[in-house]
Amino acid sequence: MKMFFSITFLCIVFFGILISILKLIKKTPALTKVKLISKFFYLILFLYTVEFFYEKDIPLLAKLLGRPGVDYDEFGIPLLHG
Repeated sequence: MKMFFSITFLCIVFFGILISILKLIKKTPALTKVKLISKFFYLILFLYTVEFFYEKDIPLLAKLLGRPGVDYDEFGIPLLHG
């Protein structure tokens, strides 16, 4: 698994640099206001924090640390993940 993620990460970095050097993708400015992006970022961050406190665990962290934790299928507040 570690080897897969390492190779994938290195390929993404390599192709990202290659595309940037060859200028294959035209960069365009975003039309979304930064203030709106910030508001939604903090809203999502807040809601995930509430869910972590509700479940008393973070599924990915539990798996990495070898704890049984909560299953990712059942994670979250039912109202938010209908």
